Amino acid sequence: MGVGDQLRHTNKGRLSYERNTSSDKLKEFLTSCSSPPEIHISPKFSESLKPRLKEKYVSDQDEKANTGKVTLLLESPTCSGKYSPPRETSNKSDSSVNSDVRVEKSCVTSPEFIKSRLAIQKYETELESRTRKLVLQKKQEFEEHKARIEQDAERRIVGIEQRTSFESRTKVQNIEHRYKSQEAEIDAVHKRLRETHAHRKQIHESQIQEAEHAKRKLQQEKNEQKERKERQSKLAESASQLRHLSAKITEDYSACRYSSHVSEAAQLSMAQMKTLVANMNNIVSQCEQSGDVQGEHFQQCANILDLATDLYKHVRTELELAEKAGEEAHLEAKRLAKQKEDEAKKAELPTPIAASTPVPVKPVIKPAVKVTSSSLDLMAVKRYLDLQGRLTSVEESVHVLSSTAQLKKLKFDIQKAVNTPINAISGVSGDHLRDKLKRLLSLLAGQTVDISGHTVTLKQHPSAGIFCKNLIAKMVVKKGEEQVSSSYESAFAIAMVTVGLWREQPDLGDLFVGHFYAACPYLAPFYPPKLDGQTDEQYFRSRGYQYEDGQVEKQEKFLKRMSGIMRLYFSIIVSSPPRGEHPHGVQHAWAWIARVLNLEPEPDITSTMIFDFLQVAGFALLREYKKQFLKLLRTLCKDMLPKLKDVSSPAGRGGLSRLQVLLENSVKNHGHFSPPEGYLDQRFWLS
Repeated sequence: MGVGDQLRHTNKGRLSYERNTSSDKLKEFLTSCSSPPEIHISPKFSESLKPRLKEKYVSDQDEKANTGKVTLLLESPTCSGKYSPPRETSNKSDSSVNSDVRVEKSCVTSPEFIKSRLAIQKYETELESRTRKLVLQKKQEFEEHKARIEQDAERRIVGIEQRTSFESRTKVQNIEHRYKSQEAEIDAVHKRLRETHAHRKQIHESQIQEAEHAKRKLQQEKNEQKERKERQSKLAESASQLRHLSAKITEDYSACRYSSHVSEAAQLSMAQMKTLVANMNNIVSQCEQSGDVQGEHFQQCANILDLATDLYKHVRTELELAEKAGEEAHLEAKRLAKQKEDEAKKAELPTPIAASTPVPVKPVIKPAVKVTSSSLDLMAVKRYLDLQGRLTSVEESVHVLSSTAQLKKLKFDIQKAVNTPINAISGVSGDHLRDKLKRLLSLLAGQTVDISGHTVTLKQHPSAGIFCKNLIAKMVVKKGEEQVSSSYESAFAIAMVTVGLWREQPDLGDLFVGHFYAACPYLAPFYPPKLDGQTDEQYFRSRGYQYEDGQVEKQEKFLKRMSGIMRLYFSIIVSSPPRGEHPHGVQHAWAWIARVLNLEPEPDITSTMIFDFLQVAGFALLREYKKQFLKLLRTLCKDMLPKLKDVSSPAGRGGLSRLQVLLENSVKNHGHFSPPEGYLDQRFWLS
């Protein structure tokens, strides 16, 4: 209900106002309020008349006395022959409308009574005339007063109406003003209440958040404590399992009857097992000192345990192969001994004692070479050993192709079908590369391929496919050693065909990487240590050196061959396949350089391979990683160069100087590297 509606229900609001002044109802009301007053002769007026009447009477008496005829006495209280002047009587109620004026005649008339009476009548007439005039005058004054009253009433009514209207408007305005002010106050109160509510809500929410935070923190502490205990128990369990595997592998090796037939890979695995045990003991000692097992420690232990498990499996396989080879050698020795004995018997010659009774030779046990954790990367070593084990399995599985003359012919045809297109690869045009890639893919797909007038297909034998793939991988790596080491720009044509084969035949990838690692273990990166009982030749061969006439190759030739292999490998990483995504992209180059930075540098070879890496893949890494690659370059300049200077030999000063100049120029040019000479981009496939 509004303010106007509330005002209409008040006592004053229910009054009716007649604004039309000409209505009959208003005129009737004004007539009833302003009717002519009743004429009333007051006692004062009557008393005022008495002196006049007395004077008149005295004058009349004087006239009569002069004539000697009549003597009158006024105000005689009795009527004993004397004349009493008239008395004025009035009603007891002064408020009566018409008062009767009577003159009592209680006197004794004289002879001249008639004249007196006439005089009196005349006087009364004059008095009545004067009274009438006074009444008319009074009436006229009353009419004028009435008109003034009516005018004044009208003015008052208009003023009242105006005042009422003004007061109504003022009241309405005041009410509206009060309403607005009250509304503003209410809004302010509501605003303060909302602010107070929001503030209290915020405080309440902050208290709830603090409580929840404290609860989460407490729960987190409980979880961390629980996880810490679990990690400690897992760490102890991992250390126990590792010690068990180490003891088991030592026991199995000691129990092997033909330890001389154990391969170098198995001996390397055993040395790595010892290194892993030492690393595990170091981690356990660090955790015991800190009182907690960090996530990285736990991850390292898990990696060590996984690698140790793989090493154990690898050693077990090698020991079984050694047992088998020892048995075969033993049987072969028996057979040969028996054959010689039979031949001796036939010749009737006495059998020498030394031939039937070999003198046992006591093995010489050398101390183990200490391998620190900074000289190897566990994941890289694991990958290296897995791939080398797979290559060994592949080589053994394809021995069957040399068992018969027919299979030897098939093997020769496959070699010819692989060598012909690979040896013909060159950067002449994209059409030339597509032709060589198509021929190799057709051969791998089992299609019939024409070779010097006759055909060959891999469907002729189950082992032909794996032999062909292994041969392709071996030939590509051999191209790096022989061709790329002499002509760096030829690497990209070979790399593009290799990427195309890898893209279409994904299982070729492990074979490619395995043969690269076998020829150049620094691509893992892995610096093979010298093992117990290992000769110098075996040690150098494990590091990629070659022997000619019993002499190890010179350092310059070795570095040149390694440079060719590494440049071919990094060329494969930055080259583009004819279609689809790259199967072995630049992320592998980034992982390689990161692992190299985490290892202690080796003399000469580390500076050489970093130089080749930056020259071949530097532009691609800058394009992919930008600021992160610039940080890597600064790390190389700040941390790696001083270490390389400390370990470099006089023969490797040239490679170190070239690397230093390359890094300085690159940093000055904000990491800019030009594409290497002979680089072929994606568009070359369409040429």
